[in-house]
Order: sequence, then C-alpha cells, then structure tokens
Amino acid sequence: MSNSGEVGSVHLAGSRPPSGEVGVVTFDGSLRGTSRAAHEACEKSGSSFQHFTLTATGDINGRTYFLSASIYPYRGPDSYELRPLPPSAGDYLSTPNPLVEEAPGGYPGFLNFVPKSDPGNAYSGLPSGTVTSAMAVDASEQSGWFDLQLVAINGKVGTQAKLRVSGKFLCGEPFQI
Repeated sequence: MSNSGEVGSVHLAGSRPPSGEVGVVTFDGSLRGTSRAAHEACEKSGSSFQHFTLTATGDINGRTYFLSASIYPYRGPDSYELRPLPPSAGDYLSTPNPLVEEAPGGYPGFLNFVPKSDPGNAYSGLPSGTVTSAMAVDASEQSGWFDLQLVAINGKVGTQAKLRVSGKFLCGEPFQI
C-alpha cells in the first residue's frame, strides 16, 4: 500500500468503492450475506486530531449487529487506508502522545452481535502490514464507503474467525441514547 511508515489513517491512492447499493452491508468470511442497515450515522469531531466515525445497526441472518468504523486522523474528504496507531508506552516516564490518547474507541472499527458477550459475537479491526482496511468520505461528508477486515476477539480458544464487512453509507440522524 501507500505511505509506508505512517501510522493511523493515511491517504489511499487508487481506491474503489465496493459494489452494491448505498445502505447495504456485505459480510464475507465467518458469516456470509448482505443486510440493509436499519440506521447509519456519522460523527466528525476531535481536538488536536479529527476523526470521522460511521456507526450502523442492522440484522443479518436473524442476528442484530452494531458496526463502527473510524478514519483517524481525519484530514477531510478522501480515501484512507486504516493503519495501526503507534503503541502506547503506558509508563509514567513517557511523553504523552495525543495521537494515541485522542483516538476514537475501537479504532479502526468493530462489529458486535447481540449479545456481545457470547463467543464469536465481538469482532475488531486489527490493521497490519498484510491485511488492511479502507474507508472513504465523499466531498459532502455525508456519504462514502468502507471495507473492513475484522477478526473475532472473543472466539473459542484456538480459532480466529475472520470477517470482511463492506458497503456504501449515507449519513443519517445521530443515534439517540
């Protein structure tokens, strides 16, 4: 990919959105099929570093899910490769790193099925040098696409379920809690 050595989200040259309709989420891997998102919302915020986060809910094969994907640091409408952040030193002698400290929770993305605590129901994006995730935001900052490579983080011992989740999104109203 591009910009080797950089951390966090970086410009992705030559990217193409996944096929399919806006609002349709495609699952491939440990779970296969498509789902029309019941709700999609976007948020752009941050102090030293901006993030753009998509959240979505829906059902696939009778299972309710919650999806989150973030571009961080966000530098405006573009296509991004979602790379790992630098490790946090975690000791009292280290200089604070605002890039790591201000990262949105779950960067670069996660997917939870209800109930999240059941084995195999929680997935996380684990960017690496070999498998990458990508996300794009259109000029209006109200739509775009995502292509996330996720891995189960609460699966059965000795297995590592992988899941690719992709689609095009259209930002709706914020989630109400």
